[in-house]
Amino acid sequence: RFGGAKRFLFNSHLLVCRKSEAEFKKKAAAAVSNSRVYVGNMSWEATADDVRDFMGKAGTVVEVDLLRRRDGKSLGAAIVTYSSKDEAVRAVKEVHDQEHMGRPVMVRED
Repeated sequence: RFGGAKRFLFNSHLLVCRKSEAEFKKKAAAAVSNSRVYVGNMSWEATADDVRDFMGKAGTVVEVDLLRRRDGKSLGAAIVTYSSKDEAVRAVKEVHDQEHMGRPVMVRED
């Protein structure tokens, strides 16, 4: 049905890309509508400062909210707020699939 195109699920939307993951990242970045991104597949040992330093590659990090269970254990995810939408777009394009603390992180629009 998709003519051999690759399919990616991004923020509950099916994106169909005929060329590569680079095209997927471009489409995903276009979908970012605010300055917040979700960062998943992180190490459970990652601290807010670790995430701030790592995500700072894409711009000025204003806030890092580590997601935790009720018992305080890490969920391995965070919401990162940048100072501008452009920086959030840059994070989706450049930081997605980069390795942090031994794990390839997933970055998408929040």
